[in-house]
Order: sequence, then structure tokens, then C-alpha cells
Amino acid sequence: MALRAFAADPPDLVVLDVTMPVLDGFEVCRRIRASSRVPILMLTVRDATVDKVRALDLGADDYLTKPFDHLELLACLRALRRRAAGALATPDTPGAESNVATNVAAHEVRIGSARIPLTSTEYLLLEALIQHTGTVTDQVLLEHVWGPAYVYDTQPEGVRAAAAPEAG
Repeated sequence: MALRAFAADPPDLVVLDVTMPVLDGFEVCRRIRASSRVPILMLTVRDATVDKVRALDLGADDYLTKPFDHLELLACLRALRRRAAGALATPDTPGAESNVATNVAAHEVRIGSARIPLTSTEYLLLEALIQHTGTVTDQVLLEHVWGPAYVYDTQPEGVRAAAAPEAG
């Protein structure tokens, strides 16, 4: 079922567990990699070196074991996104879209002749990603979409609480 969904509407990133019913994550990874360069993260409780090596040899881009810290997961996803953006930007990458067009005045995106509907926030995010290809940060995205006066905090809750000065 997951492979049919993948074929019908390919995602930008795949997260697989090794232990799945019917086909295990290794086989799903192998089948996806046979037809796609989409980034694949294996996220599983199986931490044996042989499992990690097998997944990477089958085409997984990264392997993260449970339990994991959410910050580590987010860092892995950002790294995969950066690598994928770099690969898609290479003109001779098989299957890369070379006919993506943006109309800044109309806030419109087209792939070939098909118009891609985006909300204004989605368009601003895309615009920031295009303008800062390979170097985009959380701060750049927040400022581009919500403006330089936007007050944001990228510290995790526990770190923020620990770093806050005590009222005295």
C-alpha cells in the first residue's frame, strides 16, 4: 500500500521503520531506490551495525535508532533536505525538474504549463528557499515570511527554561 501511495504521489522525503508488516523497511527502501532519488531516513529500534550497513547499502541516506532526541531527528531531516535540494539543483540529475517557473508579481508557481496552487505563506516560504538555496536557516524563513520584527525562539522548551534568569 505504501509503495502504491509513493508511486501515485511521490513525497519529498521518506521515513521508514525496518519492522513493518508484509514488506520490511529494507525491501521498501530497495524498491523506492530502484526508481527514485528521494531522501530516505530509516528510523527504527534496530541498532545492530549489520542492519545499519544493510539499509545504507540498499540506498537509505541516513539511519537513526530509537529512542532518539527530537532535535537529532530534526537535524537529520534538515540535512537530508539540504542534500536533496543540492541534488535537484544539478541540471544533469535524472528526473530533475528544469521547467519550474515562478511569477513573483502574481505569487504563482508553474511546473510546465500546470499551475501549482500555493497559499501566500507557502509562496513566501518557497521564495525564501529559492533565494537562499543551500543556506536557508530557521531565522531566514521566519523573517522572510513573518517579517524582521517577528519574535521567535528556536530554543527547546527545557533549554529555554534552564537558561531563563531567576526573578529575584
